[in-house]
Amino acid sequence: MGALALQQLRKSFDTRRLLGLYDTLRRIELRELRAELLRLHRMANTVINGAKLCEPGEEDIWEVAEGLIDELTQVAETCMDISKNIQPPASLRPKPKNETE
Repeated sequence: MGALALQQLRKSFDTRRLLGLYDTLRRIELRELRAELLRLHRMANTVINGAKLCEPGEEDIWEVAEGLIDELTQVAETCMDISKNIQPPASLRPKPKNETE
């Protein structure tokens, strides 16, 4: 681990940020997304495969699909933001012995 990188992190990285990221990730309702994906499957099975109607509702299949796309896009953006925020501790990875600082 580079001493300079550690020194910089000690000055600039607030470890409480990681707890905030944890809370952000915890708030993502993956159970609801999974339930909506199963709902979309049931609808698609009826529309595409001709299966018996088992998902009556107010929404059309395309509305459910678009809603899922929007939510999954938001989840992906949140995950990318979390990834960027946890990058600083990754800078502590030791360099291979053949590289110099």
